Amino acid sequence: MAAVAHIWTRVPSPAGRSSGNYVRWYCDLEAELPSSNVIDGDIAVTIDTGRQWSRTGGAWVENFVDPSAWGGIVGTLADQTDLQNALDAKQATLVSATNIKTINGATVLGSGDLVVSGSAAWGSVTGTLSAQTDLQTALDAKAALAGPDFTAGTASAGTWPTLASGTLLTTAEAGAVERDANCFYMTTDAGNRGYIPVRHFIRCNATRTLPNDSNLNAIFNSPANGRLTLETGTYLFDMVVGIKSMSATSGNAMLDVLGAGTAVVDDWLYGVMGKDATLISVAAVLGVMPVIKSTPASMFTAGIGTEMWWIAKGSFTVTTAGTLIPSIDQVTAAAAIVQIGSYFSCERIGSTSVVSVGQWD
Repeated sequence: MAAVAHIWTRVPSPAGRSSGNYVRWYCDLEAELPSSNVIDGDIAVTIDTGRQWSRTGGAWVENFVDPSAWGGIVGTLADQTDLQNALDAKQATLVSATNIKTINGATVLGSGDLVVSGSAAWGSVTGTLSAQTDLQTALDAKAALAGPDFTAGTASAGTWPTLASGTLLTTAEAGAVERDANCFYMTTDAGNRGYIPVRHFIRCNATRTLPNDSNLNAIFNSPANGRLTLETGTYLFDMVVGIKSMSATSGNAMLDVLGAGTAVVDDWLYGVMGKDATLISVAAVLGVMPVIKSTPASMFTAGIGTEMWWIAKGSFTVTTAGTLIPSIDQVTAAAAIVQIGSYFSCERIGSTSVVSVGQWD
């Protein structure tokens, strides 16, 4: 090996120190660290690599600083993109009144409950009610207590007010409006309930010419079938009919209240009063009281007049729902004419077993 005087240089010891703990050697080449005249504790710097060495246990040991260890990393943090992204996903440390608000001057940081005081109380709310738009909208949807004003419905289902059916009050209350499966009811004074009639009617708004035969024919034809569909229950009915242009042959007609209807009807009882004579003439009124759906074939004493009229009123019970077609069967065929204003009307008063409504005892 060539002389190494030009390769390394020894630095004299500072005053009062005889060894180690300071740089004693500067070496041009790392490969030529000195091996003589050195002691443990000496420190050397190799100029070609920029490394620092310590003499330990008779050998040179690098004083190595790992650049990948915390404290030894250089450069820009943002270049480590995964770490920067993780940092960006974190929120800043919360500092009360700096980047997080306080409530009534009290910090929201820490444990335990935060008592909020000073809230608005009814009677101390200021401003304009309409400014609270959700409350104003809710109020606008309510009816005034002074008198409800129901919004008008339309032809669409579900747009008109309805009253659902239910169990009637044990003791009817004054002013109560009720409905069960059969009727509507109203009570004018406590305990004295009454049913509210829902009347079904059909009426001649123009004359109706009957078929020129002696068959059973519907008295009304507007709507076309003159037919009413009824649910089960007990019904009251009444009718007034005037007919002209009948046959002059002796006889008049039979009234059949059910006609060709499909309902099963029991408990018929009604009275029929009228005459076989000119409608406006003064004559004795005759009558009959059937207990079946129809009168005799001539409901009044036969005559040779071509006009007749009658009034009928009574009740019946529908035990099986179906249809009802008030009808007439002329004794002698004729193109008889049912007069304008003739009508039939009925209303349900209760179930098939109803006996009373009101304070009966």
